[in-house]
Amino acid sequence: MGACGKEYRFETDEGTHTLAELFDGRSQLLVYHLMFGPDDEAACPGCSFYADHLDGSLVHLNHHDVTLVCASRAPLDKIRAYRRRMGWRFPWVSSFGSDFNVDSRSSPMTRGGPGPATTSARGAEPSSGSHPPLRMARS
Repeated sequence: MGACGKEYRFETDEGTHTLAELFDGRSQLLVYHLMFGPDDEAACPGCSFYADHLDGSLVHLNHHDVTLVCASRAPLDKIRAYRRRMGWRFPWVSSFGSDFNVDSRSSPMTRGGPGPATTSARGAEPSSGSHPPLRMARS
């Protein structure tokens, strides 16, 4: 885990926020990079499948001092329209115009020291509730 060296800004439903503000008063921030680019008509199908499972986990994550947000490179208006179409309620922010998604990938972050710390990982999809039954159905 290393320190996050840039001052990223995100467009949110509540206005522009810094990375530190995305923690929303909690000690940990989990950012899921939902692949949805500025020129895309829809988000990545795999990311969308995973996102279908996020709303129910929010109360549990918050209870454990974790804030979850999704971040995409698409402008906020496109994100809002797609979130409405999919019926999602989880926090989803736009990093449009910044390098955040490229710099950090899938990032659990914790507070401490001079600013947020970040790690990168890939492969969160198997943690969704649907993957174990799907694996059994394929066998």
